[in-house]
Amino acid sequence: MLSCLDIIGKQIINCRNQTTSYNVADILFQRRELKVIALRLNTTKKSKTTLFLPLRKIIDVNERGVIIQQVGDIVKLEEAPSLAKTFKEFRSIIGFEVYSATQDLLGIVKNYKFDLRTGEIMSFVISEGFFTDITSGYSLLPPITSIDYGKKAIVMAEGEELLISSSTGGLKKLLGIDDRI
Repeated sequence: MLSCLDIIGKQIINCRNQTTSYNVADILFQRRELKVIALRLNTTKKSKTTLFLPLRKIIDVNERGVIIQQVGDIVKLEEAPSLAKTFKEFRSIIGFEVYSATQDLLGIVKNYKFDLRTGEIMSFVISEGFFTDITSGYSLLPPITSIDYGKKAIVMAEGEELLISSSTGGLKKLLGIDDRI
Protein backbone atom coordinates (compact mmCIF):
# COMPACT_ATOMS: atom_id res chain seq x y z
CA MET A 1 0.00 0.00 0.00
CA LEU A 2 1.29 3.46 -0.93
CA SER A 3 0.61 6.80 0.66
CA CYS A 4 -0.34 9.63 -1.69
CA LEU A 5 2.03 12.10 -0.04
CA ASP A 6 4.89 9.60 -0.12
CA ILE A 7 4.75 9.36 -3.92
CA ILE A 8 4.26 13.05 -4.81
CA GLY A 9 7.59 14.62 -5.68
CA LYS A 10 9.32 11.30 -6.44
CA GLN A 11 11.49 11.12 -9.53
CA ILE A 12 10.60 8.87 -12.47
CA ILE A 13 13.35 6.28 -13.11
CA ASN A 14 13.51 3.81 -15.99
CA CYS A 15 14.23 0.13 -15.32
CA ARG A 16 17.88 0.56 -16.33
CA ASN A 17 18.21 2.75 -13.22
CA GLN A 18 18.47 5.95 -15.24
CA THR A 19 16.79 9.04 -13.84
CA THR A 20 14.54 11.11 -16.08
CA SER A 21 13.62 14.78 -16.08
CA TYR A 22 10.15 13.95 -14.66
CA ASN A 23 8.74 13.81 -11.16
CA VAL A 24 5.26 13.17 -9.72
CA ALA A 25 3.10 16.30 -9.37
CA ASP A 26 -0.31 14.80 -8.55
CA ILE A 27 -2.20 11.54 -8.40
CA LEU A 28 -5.21 11.26 -10.67
CA PHE A 29 -8.13 9.08 -9.57
CA GLN A 30 -11.58 8.25 -10.90
CA ARG A 31 -14.28 9.70 -8.71
CA ARG A 32 -16.91 6.99 -9.00
CA GLU A 33 -14.69 3.98 -8.40
CA LEU A 34 -12.21 5.79 -6.10
CA LYS A 35 -9.33 4.27 -8.05
CA VAL A 36 -5.99 5.82 -8.88
CA ILE A 37 -5.48 5.64 -12.65
CA ALA A 38 -2.41 7.78 -13.39
CA LEU A 39 0.26 10.11 -12.06
CA ARG A 40 0.47 13.67 -13.40
CA LEU A 41 4.08 14.58 -14.00
CA ASN A 42 6.20 17.71 -13.80
CA THR A 43 9.28 18.11 -15.91
CA THR A 44 12.46 20.06 -15.31
CA LYS A 45 12.34 21.11 -18.96
CA LYS A 46 10.24 24.13 -19.95
CA SER A 47 7.05 22.60 -21.32
CA LYS A 48 3.37 23.51 -21.33
CA THR A 49 2.34 19.94 -22.18
CA THR A 50 0.47 17.99 -19.48
CA LEU A 51 2.05 14.57 -19.07
CA PHE A 52 0.76 11.43 -17.36
CA LEU A 53 2.08 8.05 -16.37
CA PRO A 54 -0.72 5.45 -16.39
CA LEU A 55 -0.72 3.43 -13.16
CA ARG A 56 -0.46 0.13 -15.04
CA LYS A 57 2.93 1.25 -16.45
CA ILE A 58 4.53 1.52 -13.00
CA ILE A 59 6.83 -1.39 -12.16
CA ASP A 60 7.63 -0.36 -8.58
CA VAL A 61 7.94 2.55 -6.18
CA ASN A 62 10.90 2.69 -3.82
CA GLU A 63 13.00 5.22 -1.90
CA ARG A 64 14.73 6.37 -5.13
CA GLY A 65 11.57 6.97 -7.13
CA VAL A 66 8.88 5.56 -9.40
CA ILE A 67 10.29 2.79 -11.61
CA ILE A 68 8.98 2.45 -15.18
CA GLN A 69 10.03 0.34 -18.17
CA GLN A 70 10.76 3.24 -20.52
CA VAL A 71 10.14 6.96 -20.95
CA GLY A 72 7.81 6.07 -23.83
CA ASP A 73 5.29 4.90 -21.20
CA ILE A 74 4.63 8.57 -20.39
CA VAL A 75 1.68 9.97 -22.37
CA LYS A 76 0.52 13.46 -23.31
CA LEU A 77 -2.95 14.51 -22.22
CA GLU A 78 -4.18 14.78 -25.81
CA GLU A 79 -3.01 11.19 -26.50
CA ALA A 80 -5.25 9.73 -23.78
CA PRO A 81 -8.91 10.86 -24.08
CA SER A 82 -10.02 8.88 -21.00
CA LEU A 83 -7.34 10.58 -18.89
CA ALA A 84 -8.31 13.96 -20.35
CA LYS A 85 -11.91 13.57 -19.16
CA THR A 86 -10.82 12.49 -15.66
CA PHE A 87 -8.22 15.28 -15.50
CA LYS A 88 -10.88 17.87 -16.40
CA GLU A 89 -12.90 16.76 -13.33
CA PHE A 90 -9.82 16.32 -11.11
CA ARG A 91 -9.83 17.67 -7.56
CA SER A 92 -7.34 16.61 -4.93
CA ILE A 93 -9.19 15.12 -1.98
CA ILE A 94 -6.50 16.23 0.46
CA GLY A 95 -7.92 19.05 2.55
CA PHE A 96 -11.55 17.89 2.25
CA GLU A 97 -13.52 18.14 5.49
CA VAL A 98 -15.19 15.03 6.95
CA TYR A 99 -18.66 15.49 8.46
CA SER A 100 -20.96 13.18 10.40
CA ALA A 101 -24.56 12.62 9.31
CA THR A 102 -25.54 15.37 11.79
CA GLN A 103 -23.06 17.78 10.13
CA ASP A 104 -20.51 17.68 12.97
CA LEU A 105 -16.98 18.25 11.70
CA LEU A 106 -15.02 15.05 12.41
CA GLY A 107 -11.73 15.92 10.74
CA ILE A 108 -9.83 16.82 7.59
CA VAL A 109 -8.35 14.46 4.97
CA LYS A 110 -4.56 14.74 5.24
CA ASN A 111 -3.56 11.84 2.99
CA TYR A 112 -4.85 8.61 1.47
CA LYS A 113 -3.46 5.14 0.89
CA PHE A 114 -3.89 3.11 -2.28
CA ASP A 115 -2.90 -0.23 -3.76
CA LEU A 116 -0.24 0.17 -6.47
CA ARG A 117 -1.42 -2.83 -8.51
CA THR A 118 -5.18 -2.16 -8.56
CA GLY A 119 -5.24 1.59 -7.92
CA GLU A 120 -7.95 1.04 -5.31
CA ILE A 121 -8.02 3.69 -2.58
CA MET A 122 -7.82 1.69 0.65
CA SER A 123 -8.27 4.45 3.25
CA PHE A 124 -8.30 8.17 3.92
CA VAL A 125 -5.96 9.50 6.60
CA ILE A 126 -7.92 11.89 8.82
CA SER A 127 -6.70 14.63 11.14
CA GLU A 128 -9.07 15.14 14.06
CA GLY A 129 -7.30 18.27 15.31
CA PHE A 130 -3.83 19.27 16.42
CA PHE A 131 -4.03 17.98 20.01
CA THR A 132 -5.52 14.62 18.98
CA ASP A 133 -2.96 14.24 16.18
CA ILE A 134 -0.06 14.86 18.57
CA THR A 135 -1.33 12.62 21.37
CA SER A 136 -2.98 9.83 19.36
CA GLY A 137 -1.91 10.23 15.73
CA TYR A 138 -4.10 10.29 12.65
CA SER A 139 -7.20 8.12 12.17
CA LEU A 140 -8.11 6.00 9.15
CA LEU A 141 -11.41 6.07 7.28
CA PRO A 142 -12.26 3.38 4.71
CA PRO A 143 -13.25 4.81 1.31
CA ILE A 144 -16.66 6.45 1.45
CA THR A 145 -18.40 7.25 -1.81
CA SER A 146 -20.49 10.16 -0.47
CA ILE A 147 -17.93 12.79 -1.46
CA ASP A 148 -19.18 16.26 -2.37
CA TYR A 149 -16.47 17.61 -4.68
CA GLY A 150 -18.22 20.98 -5.01
CA LYS A 151 -18.21 21.58 -1.25
CA LYS A 152 -14.88 19.76 -0.75
CA ALA A 153 -16.41 17.51 1.87
CA ILE A 154 -17.05 13.89 2.77
CA VAL A 155 -20.45 13.56 4.43
CA MET A 156 -20.90 10.30 6.28
CA ALA A 157 -24.22 8.51 6.51
CA GLU A 158 -25.81 7.65 9.86
CA GLY A 159 -23.54 5.27 11.79
CA GLU A 160 -20.59 5.51 9.39
CA GLU A 161 -18.55 7.32 12.06
CA LEU A 162 -18.04 3.85 13.52
CA LEU A 163 -15.95 3.00 10.46
CA ILE A 164 -13.22 5.45 11.52
CA SER A 165 -10.44 3.38 13.00
CA SER A 166 -8.76 4.89 16.00
CA SER A 167 -5.30 6.25 15.72
CA THR A 168 -2.33 4.01 16.21
CA GLY A 169 0.41 6.53 16.75
CA GLY A 170 1.27 9.76 18.47
CA LEU A 171 2.76 10.34 21.90
CA LYS A 172 0.53 7.74 23.55
CA LYS A 173 2.09 5.01 21.45
CA LEU A 174 5.61 6.31 22.03
CA LEU A 175 5.01 6.41 25.79
CA GLY A 176 3.19 3.06 25.90
CA ILE A 177 -0.09 4.53 27.19
CA ASP A 178 -3.13 2.32 26.56
CA ASP A 179 -6.54 4.08 26.81
CA ARG A 180 -8.43 0.78 26.85
CA ILE A 181 -7.40 -0.07 30.42
